[in-house]
Amino acid sequence: MTKLEEFERLYCLHDAVVWSIEYAPRDANGDGRRLTMIVDCDPEAGYAPWDGRRLKVVLDDVAFLSCDFIGAITGLETIDAWRPVASDSVEAMSKNWPVEFDGQRFGVCFHSGSEMDGICKSINVDVISETPARGDPPE
Repeated sequence: MTKLEEFERLYCLHDAVVWSIEYAPRDANGDGRRLTMIVDCDPEAGYAPWDGRRLKVVLDDVAFLSCDFIGAITGLETIDAWRPVASDSVEAMSKNWPVEFDGQRFGVCFHSGSEMDGICKSINVDVISETPARGDPPE
């Protein structure tokens, strides 16, 4: 798995097809909360190592997650934008926490109008298939 040193590279996930989003209260080691997404990156996303490939995006040690998902859509869910900041509501809530969490803020907008915002310790991306047929679900 490749740890992202440059969070800004996540902008390349625009138009990626989203196959799954899974939230686990504990990872395999029993540590922190984890959010895992399986996506097919657009062939012309702008980052050659990811272009046209199936990726696993893992957000580790999630301290806060807020989601508004719209399920009444037709067709595939796709990412509209991945922002390096969380929504105003996440920022406002984090100021009232009894402990300070030094983490990466993130915001994901989907073409359906769904949104996901939060704070996590790290974001890792792994190429899990070199040439997925865009539109074919993972096996």
